[in-house]
This record gives sequence, C-alpha cells and structure tokens, in this order.
Amino acid sequence: MQNSIFVFKNVPKCLIQISGPESIDWFNKISSQKIDVNSVKNNIVDKLFFYSAFLTAGGECIANFSVRMDSQNIFLLMDPSYQDDCLQFLNFMHFGENLSFSNKLVSISHISFFDSNVENSLSLKLKNSNKLIAETEAYLQAKLPDLILFPGPSSHKISMEFINSQNAIDANQIIDTLKNINSVIIKDYSSSLQIFENPKDYLEYHYLLQFPLSKKDLNKNNIILEAGLDEYVSTDKGCYPGQEVVAKVYTYGRLAKYVAFLNLKQQDELQIPVSYEFQKQVDSQIMSQAQVCNYIEIENSILRSLFETTKIYVLCIKRIAFEKHQALTETLTFNNTILPAFKLKNRDLSLNK
Repeated sequence: MQNSIFVFKNVPKCLIQISGPESIDWFNKISSQKIDVNSVKNNIVDKLFFYSAFLTAGGECIANFSVRMDSQNIFLLMDPSYQDDCLQFLNFMHFGENLSFSNKLVSISHISFFDSNVENSLSLKLKNSNKLIAETEAYLQAKLPDLILFPGPSSHKISMEFINSQNAIDANQIIDTLKNINSVIIKDYSSSLQIFENPKDYLEYHYLLQFPLSKKDLNKNNIILEAGLDEYVSTDKGCYPGQEVVAKVYTYGRLAKYVAFLNLKQQDELQIPVSYEFQKQVDSQIMSQAQVCNYIEIENSILRSLFETTKIYVLCIKRIAFEKHQALTETLTFNNTILPAFKLKNRDLSLNK
C-alpha cells in the first residue's frame, strides 16, 4: 500500500479547559511535562502544543493527554475513560488558586500521515511540529474561529486532531492547508486518502501502532513509562507528583513490567480470556508472568490488510519474563500454543538514556 493520509471521524474524546491568572503555574506544578512558563505568559510564543500526564505519587498514570496552551487557556484532550479520575485529581490538587476548570465530551477528527513502511510510521518524527500545528490552526481559525487543533496522541508519526463546535470543517481543508505550509513533507502522502467513519477504526489503528489509548490499557496500576510514553514526561523536571519514581527508572534503567502488544495474524490462532493470567511453575510455586489488559478484533478490512493482523492483545508482562521471551530462551504459551514474540514501541529494554 502506498503512503496515505488517514482521516478518522466521529472519535469521542474528553476536553478539559483550565483558565485563570494562576492556571499556567498551577498546571506546571502538577503535570509531568516541563513547560516554558515565561514564554507563554509573556506571549513570547503564541501557543504551545505538547504531551503530558497526571501521575500518582507512585508514578502510575491517572491520565495522559495532548495539550494546547496559550496565555489565557489550557486545553487537555484525552480518552473519555480518563475523565472521572482526571477531574478527581484536579479537584484534589486545587488549593484555592485563582483558576477554574471545566470538562465536556466532544467528537473529534484525526488526521494521520501513514508511511507504507510500518516501521517508518512508528519512527517518523516531524521537525517543528509545534510550529506546523500553530500555523495550521491560525490559518483555519480565520474561517472557523472556534477551531482547536491538537497534536495526535504520539509524535512518532505525523498526526493532528481537531474539534470545532459546528463540525463544519472538512478534512480536506486541513490537508490543503498543510500542503501550503509544508508541501515538501505532505506531498509524499497525498496520493491516497482513506476516510474512516467508525470510531472503533481509530482505536484499531492506534493499537496496531502499539499505542495505548484507554484506561483499560494504561491505568493507576501502571507506571507511565511501562507503556513507553517517554515523551509524556520530562527527565529534567522536578517536584511534580510521581517525579521521584520516574527519575529512579531513568537512573537505574529498570522497570518491573511492561505494557506489550501481541498481534495475531490468524483469526483462530489464539483465544485468550481477557481476565487470563499467563503463569509458570517455579519451585512448585505458580508465578504470574503476564496479564491481559485489553483485547480487540481488527474489523476494518483496510487496516486488517495493511497490518496483516486480525487480533490484538494488550498485555502487562513482567520484565524478566519479557526479556527471556525476547531472547527466545523461554516462551510463553497458552493452551500449548507458543505465543509470537512481543514488541515494544520504540524502546530500548534497559531504558538507559
């Protein structure tokens, strides 16, 4: 399949807006990403687009999200499954600062520039993506003042997500705008446009790219780095909830477990109950090695053909079992079926920097 532009419509998301004179300083204190506060507050830059997360004191993920920030407002775009925990966290961390926050459910459109070489799609990173998104939003806001653009969930591929109250914008408008702003990059992808109307297609696509989207995949039982979301945290930022645990991971280069994706090519190759735990007998003791977090059937024929995958399991697997499995010195089995090797998205297993 040639390089393509994928457009996913009608994707449900939660949008949280934080406003007020103390909102930027407050958000910087409680979130995992380091922010150039002075540049935003003093209008040195008009807008910032980045990724961040709210963590527990133990480094577990409360919510991860895309951020659009200017001197007046902070917008967080996330999967709806994180909404309640996120609002609870914001209320808990609010100690009378002069700010307010609100939330609503929205329907967004997602544009992704897909490379026919799947590995390229996982590793491609757009230079100056913050500038590109800002310029695209400014251009389109002349026609649609309430339009808001966000970076897609992962910067390891070129993607954007956009919302506006009237849902009047057509994806082609954004594509044409991107061509005008950066035709060198976009021209290689403009030969094929695929539009997906079913919200489940968005879920399938990101699972195929090994990206955890919902609370089922990544929650308060998982340190955020277990899913490879390094771009959602700053290694040189101190004093935010979960910072000490994140810093220790980078210092010692070890995690207790990983979130991994198991892709199956044959529909009848494996049937695992979602609640199943992979186990191994060691010295007469049954040891849990991995647990199924989530599971999805790839129903869209285009995605199924493109990735040659019909089924995906999201697993939380212990580090020792994972490393042995990767080295092929030991295999995990289910009903006497040897599982294919797992993969981690763009990760060095040691996490050494």
